[in-house]
Amino acid sequence: MRMDKAQFKKLQKSEKFPEPKMNLDIKQSLIQLFEKRLAMYKTSIKDDDEISKSNNISLRIKYIIVMRLGEKRILQNLLNNLNDWNGDDERETNRKKRKIKD
Repeated sequence: MRMDKAQFKKLQKSEKFPEPKMNLDIKQSLIQLFEKRLAMYKTSIKDDDEISKSNNISLRIKYIIVMRLGEKRILQNLLNNLNDWNGDDERETNRKKRKIKD
């Protein structure tokens, strides 16, 4: 995800995409990014869940709350996955295609 200008120019010339690699620096950066994004919301996942179940709001507002709730759950799942990643699991970066058995 991070590279200097020389590496980027070399990559541009080769016209190939880099292999995705996760390291602890990138993990920390992503965790900070997702935590900051979650902190920007004024309500919690629990609050939004309760609001979305309320009958006292318009359908439009309900859809907005459900969408916001989905965004928060995605961010929370990303954070959970990053926090569970310890750097030893190569499956995350070197996934192999599964063969379909007939």
